[in-house]
Amino acid sequence: MRRSKYQGLGILDAIFRLTYGGSFTGYENLCSELRCGNKDKRKALTGKLYRLKKEDFVERSSKGVRLTEKGLGKINLQRVKKIKIKEKRTDGLWRVIIFDVPEHKKLSRNILREKLREFNCRLVQKSVFVTPYVCEQEVRVVVELLGIKDNVSIILAKSLGESEKKLAGYYGV
Repeated sequence: MRRSKYQGLGILDAIFRLTYGGSFTGYENLCSELRCGNKDKRKALTGKLYRLKKEDFVERSSKGVRLTEKGLGKINLQRVKKIKIKEKRTDGLWRVIIFDVPEHKKLSRNILREKLREFNCRLVQKSVFVTPYVCEQEVRVVVELLGIKDNVSIILAKSLGESEKKLAGYYGV
């Protein structure tokens, strides 16, 4: 059986499902969610929770366990990685994705750039990407999970002016 590089991710995900990131969940609820019936599995869970607390992904108290901001960010990052465009289809419009993400959210900005490249968007300027594919919903979900929705705009355009010929040739549209 192959072990995950991030062994606590399943635990973080379970805590998120039980609490939606905000309130505490009891240890018994977590054991039930992760199917930790026997003593060895419970002991392993306790050890993993200790490491997650030490890395500041979870918070433990007498009330139970809950995700910290860092833990919630880790879960959202994993969700961003799973987002894909199911069907690359065009509708005759161009999507111009413009963003201005502040420096203190540099990681989110870089993740957004990588995701846009994965969605086959072309870089026109440093923070302007263009694609003919319908992908607004996927981009909105990504920016929501990254917490940068106020810094990103998606514009639908019929024409891109002089740049359109070069881009149309790249996409074959």
